[in-house]
Amino acid sequence: MANPFGISGATVSLPQVLTAPVLTGLYEETSNGIPDPLSPMGFMRRDVLVPKDAGTFFRTLGQRKVAKFVARDSSSVERQQGNMEEVNFKCFTTKEHINIPLDSFCNFFDPTQSNLANIVVDEGGWTEIMRQVGLAKTTLMNARIAALAQMLFQGAVYIDGLGSLLPNSTGARQTFSYNVPTYNQNQLNCLNGVNGGGNIIDHGWQDPACPDIQQQLTNIQVAALRLTGRRIRHAIYGRNIPSYLALNVNVSPYMIRNVFPDGGKNDEYLSTGEIPNKLFGINWVPGWSMFYEKDGQNQDLVGGDQICFIPDVADKGWVGFCEGKVAVPQGLVYGDVEKMVKDSKWMAGMYAYAKIVDDPMVVKVIYGDTFFPILRVPQSIFIANVNYGT
Repeated sequence: MANPFGISGATVSLPQVLTAPVLTGLYEETSNGIPDPLSPMGFMRRDVLVPKDAGTFFRTLGQRKVAKFVARDSSSVERQQGNMEEVNFKCFTTKEHINIPLDSFCNFFDPTQSNLANIVVDEGGWTEIMRQVGLAKTTLMNARIAALAQMLFQGAVYIDGLGSLLPNSTGARQTFSYNVPTYNQNQLNCLNGVNGGGNIIDHGWQDPACPDIQQQLTNIQVAALRLTGRRIRHAIYGRNIPSYLALNVNVSPYMIRNVFPDGGKNDEYLSTGEIPNKLFGINWVPGWSMFYEKDGQNQDLVGGDQICFIPDVADKGWVGFCEGKVAVPQGLVYGDVEKMVKDSKWMAGMYAYAKIVDDPMVVKVIYGDTFFPILRVPQSIFIANVNYGT
């Protein structure tokens, strides 16, 4: 059987397998633990790389002003650089390790061997390496997904004193706020006098007779364009939203009967129970599947009545993703500290490496990640709660 590591040769030795490039490369072969609608949308596509774990970005409000008109032969008019601030941040850092008994890698080895290259990894060892690295990658991706979801649905990331992610600010020892305006949250009081002002979500969607869901969605588009110049392209929604729309007397016909200009039918609701992808010109993304475990309890990352409306994720003018670098030994570490230091390279984002330790004799696999989700334009996201008093 061919080995799964891309290493040529009839046999594979321990030092060949337990290297940073091989272990980190296995991350690509592992699926995520938390159901993940975010990375396929492009949220984790890195556009900022910092030397270690600290960086800056510019936070801006929307720019909708018009250049001033002047006479052709007049002097230029100075434009003040307003609505912008430089934000310092420290990347979120995760670092854990797992201990694997050395005899898990091969059926037989001689502990007195001075040359580790003679220890051949058997098929059982391959399986164990793949399993352990898969678990490591799962926890790292879970942290990324959870932090992104909190940015989008809380407007902040909360971490307790033990390094665990929190569902809200209670007990938080570390908080990073993305400064999403209060009028861009809950009932979305962000039109500031346009169309009468007040809340955009002025009638709760839980009421099947709610008469103006379509108008509310239009008003969110109006607010998005007025605040940032960006149209809403996606709506990431909680578990109650499909039933609210399907039961609504005005929206339900669109859920099951509409035919799009390209001839396609929006049969998602009939076949899956989810909102049709192009309903009212928006890509509807089920976010209710995202959760994480804390203290043995599942914590929802998206409230049942929440919807986060966002622009196109490919537009990195409003959102970004940063990775930091860590010095990582490239080969299997065993004893020679000087060689380990000389063999180290800076690696961005997720990484893994291994070392042999004694008492008991195990392979210690160290893995981690250095990352930070960036929200450059806080007004570009609309964190709605559609369950509102009727």
